[in-house]
Amino acid sequence: NLRYFDAGNNFCQVVSVDNPQVYPDVAKTYRRTLALVSIDDLNSYVVDLFEVEGGEQLDYFLHGSADEAQKVAISSTVPGPSFSPLPTLLPAGYQFTQGRSENDHNMTKVGHAYGYLTDLSKSRCVQRSVISLDYVFDQPDAGLRVDTVAEPGDELVLGANPAIRQSKDDDNKLDQYQRRFAMLRRQGGKALFASVIEPFGDKPLITSM
Repeated sequence: NLRYFDAGNNFCQVVSVDNPQVYPDVAKTYRRTLALVSIDDLNSYVVDLFEVEGGEQLDYFLHGSADEAQKVAISSTVPGPSFSPLPTLLPAGYQFTQGRSENDHNMTKVGHAYGYLTDLSKSRCVQRSVISLDYVFDQPDAGLRVDTVAEPGDELVLGANPAIRQSKDDDNKLDQYQRRFAMLRRQGGKALFASVIEPFGDKPLITSM
């Protein structure tokens, strides 16, 4: 459901969509609002608002590049304990079997996709804060800064998943290509996730949020 669309302003362009049908009988709201804001003629950033109502476990994913290898670095101190290894994000008791194709029947089971997330670590946030994540390429002159608001009790998870485009759609090569991701997990039936996302060259231009 398209709620709002305005691309006629050179300074700020906005789109907002609500699609609770992706989780029938569970989600009352499943809404994403994106605003592209100009800094100057060459630079801009995105304000990303993700609103959810329904369910108990709410995950906000920020995937890295699907085309080029990247790393994810925490560029600000995470309030809470240091990162610890996380064996899996699969639901408790779930027996995961890797699918043999995109049409595999296992893909329809709740939680199945979490089995493809690997190299996991997590940290728990103890106070409301802004966490800065840098998605950086091997070359040092390009990256993406994400400043996202964390609430007390949120879990920040870092990991990797298959980079399908890098494998050129060859299922036999999926294990060779990975893309990084960060995920903010919040418990409860309602949440608003808010982030500012800025592509940068030598360094980000935004200094505070």
